[in-house]
Amino acid sequence: MKQIKFYLQQLGILFLAILILSLFFSILQFFGFCYRNQIIEWIMILILSLIMGFLTGKKATKNGYLEGLKMSGITILMLLFFDMIFFQSSFTISRLIYYGLIVLLNIIGSMIGINKKSSN
Repeated sequence: MKQIKFYLQQLGILFLAILILSLFFSILQFFGFCYRNQIIEWIMILILSLIMGFLTGKKATKNGYLEGLKMSGITILMLLFFDMIFFQSSFTISRLIYYGLIVLLNIIGSMIGINKKSSN
């Protein structure tokens, strides 16, 4: 139960950060300071994925890559759910590459996080 609560907390933080940053970049685009909003949001989600992997790795006791894989799997399932329900977007090769990058960055982040924890 403690593990499920941890993953839900991490997902909540991730999606709250995505919401806040999306709102910020949408306001910038509205006033003409920023263009290509979708690319910025993709980069933002990739950076947040790396950060969330790092935080997950710091909480893990062993096997940082498995913790990153679990967290990225949950994140991708949630992103797929929101894409299918709200945006009715189709599944393309670029989306597959995007989800692969999320998995890779989450795994790398949690491996770095677990190594940083053991050095302290």
